[in-house]
Amino acid sequence: MSRGLLPDLPAARRPAALRPACGIIACRLDRDVVLFSEPQQRVYQFDATSGSVWFGVTAGETLGRIARRLAAETRCTLDEARDCVLNCLAEWQELGFLSRMPQEPAQPIPGRDQPASIPATGPVYQMAGIRIAIAFPDVASRQAWDAIAGHLRHDVTAEPTGVAEAGFAIEPFEGGYRMLGQAGDQPDFADPAAVAVGLKEAVLHAVLERRPDWIALHAAMLSCGSSAVLLAGSSGHGKTTLAAVLNASGMPAIADDVALVSVRPAAISGLPFAFAAKPGSLAVLRTWFPALDRLAEFQRPDGRKVKYIEPVRVCEQASSVCAVIFPRFSALAALQITQLRKVAGLTSLLEEAINASHWLTADGFVALCTLLDGAVVIQIDYGDASTAAEWIRMNLAPA
Repeated sequence: MSRGLLPDLPAARRPAALRPACGIIACRLDRDVVLFSEPQQRVYQFDATSGSVWFGVTAGETLGRIARRLAAETRCTLDEARDCVLNCLAEWQELGFLSRMPQEPAQPIPGRDQPASIPATGPVYQMAGIRIAIAFPDVASRQAWDAIAGHLRHDVTAEPTGVAEAGFAIEPFEGGYRMLGQAGDQPDFADPAAVAVGLKEAVLHAVLERRPDWIALHAAMLSCGSSAVLLAGSSGHGKTTLAAVLNASGMPAIADDVALVSVRPAAISGLPFAFAAKPGSLAVLRTWFPALDRLAEFQRPDGRKVKYIEPVRVCEQASSVCAVIFPRFSALAALQITQLRKVAGLTSLLEEAINASHWLTADGFVALCTLLDGAVVIQIDYGDASTAAEWIRMNLAPA
């Protein structure tokens, strides 16, 4: 006697349909299926069989129909397909992925309210669509910051009143400086170079606090036609050098190190600060930036000496991403291109992603998957940034 699934019943006699619990969303990335649990803040990967079952269940298909399709797809018996479906359902219900009753979504801790505008008490900089005023106590601290963000100065004289949406004040403190303007925090800095680095981080958090649905990715980004190329990965792998060369060769910069993903409306923007060129990259960058040797050198708090290279051109945003590239620089490496699975790209991006609430929503996860869905994801091993940049322009830029 068959232990079979219940036959397909008339709608009036079926039990309440299983549906994704609140905060549960699954997306396809090529042949992979990834599920995100907002309450758990975890990503799960399904194999092709489990993915087929999931989308069948959440589309409202009967269990009998799902089992028959699965048997045909995998060339297994109907009993084996039935057992697979039932095992999936049992596991997913235990994990809280499926429910017959609506559930309340997990709620992140609400952020603090932000004033619409404040008087501008110093020069105003326009970053990610937000005007930020910064007051400096001396020329040295302002020059260090302007080396990073001077090209982002906002012309307040074109407006009837000098206002900003956020503000910071740098003041002398115990032989160095401290920053005012962050709620409950007054970080101090040893020198002007440290002030500039601290302001970069403060600006990012100010932007995210005012755009709570935005997600910040650790990545450089350059405009590529109507789309964008994302250079991602951890520090020390050559993405800043490659981004600077691409910018000098004609691709406008959207971000030097922080790309911003807007959930609604879907858009990609960033903080296009100056590129931080380290000593090991100066030789190749001199070819593209003839004035490099005349730029001031700064020693960051991490001990590294850098020169800040102003982008040749900047662009505010892009509607999509055509490529996500993970550069890996090695001085003796020949150019090598490796195709990566999109799910691997997603995992890497999530490792260093942040937002204001430190809480990824289901909508945010969908936005990241959508970003990757239309992109090629590759790893570029290179020893010469100019050669790598040429390959990107020839193979990824629109004709």
